[in-house]
Amino acid sequence: MKSWQNFNIKSGFTLSEVLITLVILGVIAAMTIPTTIAKVETQERQARVKKTFSTISNAFTRSQADLGNFVLEDLNEDSINEWYYTYIKPYLSTLKICYGTAGCWEGKTQFLKGGDCYYSDNSGIGTPRVNVVLSDGTNINFDVYNAEDIYDKYKVYVDLPFSVVAIFDINGTRSPNTFGKDTFAMIYTTGGFVPSFKDATKAEINSDCSNTGTGYSCIMNYL
Repeated sequence: MKSWQNFNIKSGFTLSEVLITLVILGVIAAMTIPTTIAKVETQERQARVKKTFSTISNAFTRSQADLGNFVLEDLNEDSINEWYYTYIKPYLSTLKICYGTAGCWEGKTQFLKGGDCYYSDNSGIGTPRVNVVLSDGTNINFDVYNAEDIYDKYKVYVDLPFSVVAIFDINGTRSPNTFGKDTFAMIYTTGGFVPSFKDATKAEINSDCSNTGTGYSCIMNYL
């Protein structure tokens, strides 16, 4: 007869120990996965913002080099389409162009704090305006403002009586269509394009890029 002493008894985890381990791993995952996802989304958003900012800036720079300066104060609802067709269209790869009509901008755009942006509908923001869809799906709204309005809204000093504000939606027709989340603004100066709120204080930027602000300043966090 064999003695029990001849058997090797192997120890292992009990069911309760396994369950406790799974619970701990689940808690750790619940704490870390949202942070990781948010970080990846922020990095992707930053890359898209930088790419679009560069695309628009380069188009204007190349246009100025080839064709010289354009007179922005003469632009209105009747002439902005000719201005875009002459000066900007050759330097952007677009899928579609809309001159103050629907089809290149998705619905109304909201402030970060909520509520619809001024003069916003499914044909863009402001008037006169030109909207385009880039080959990568980005939507761009080109509008003309006087210098005073540009500073009041976007906190940028411009050295021109009138200038172009380019508002872009990095994910096109997809939501949330909100400033500071997927929609951003940049302003043309004689020194090139600059982000909105470039000439604001740090306190003004932080206040505006919050749930009580417009979201215009959030672009400063991505460039």
